[in-house]
Amino acid sequence: MMKNEMFYNNERVNQNQLSEIIEKSIKNSHTIFTLYDLESNYSAFLEMNSIVDNIYE
Repeated sequence: MMKNEMFYNNERVNQNQLSEIIEKSIKNSHTIFTLYDLESNYSAFLEMNSIVDNIYE
């Protein structure tokens, strides 16, 4: 996450794209890292982590 925008491999992604990426990663037993910069706010960070948590459930 940079400036409240989600990225994957240096490309901006939306919530649906991020969900698909995470789901594939979980199915392939890959490790998932969520990082954010200091210019992002906490609510955007929580939104991103919520997406990850929902897919794990």
